[in-house]
Amino acid sequence: MKKYVQGYFSDFARNTASDFKRTDLRQGAVHNAIGKDLEKFALDGVDPSKLLSNFYLTYSNYVHAKYPEAMDLYGGIPGRFHVCGMSGTPKDNENVLAIEAFIDDVSNTLKLLILQLNLKPLLSENRALREWYNGR
Repeated sequence: MKKYVQGYFSDFARNTASDFKRTDLRQGAVHNAIGKDLEKFALDGVDPSKLLSNFYLTYSNYVHAKYPEAMDLYGGIPGRFHVCGMSGTPKDNENVLAIEAFIDDVSNTLKLLILQLNLKPLLSENRALREWYNGR
């Protein structure tokens, strides 16, 4: 870990092309290392390292402006580049769907924790929690 932190901070001067430093960190190795720690929490045989990798690949496309994500920056009538963020564009609907999926995932995870840790009796003390848990 120390090696990676030092490598990260060694790339601080960017005055010429020779100043750029590249780390020998392989993202797959990071996903595998973290994934091994998370295997005990995996559900239905899902490989946590593969989930981390999929998440990383999907969202890194936005950071590195890879097609088709970069194409989302252009659009509207008349066509123009959205240089002040994506609010008010068709991405809004996509983002809402993604957020709803995240909320569902967190909700299901919390319900599973309640079951696994035998915390269901605590729900009897709070009507709102009971209704959430029972899907009302």
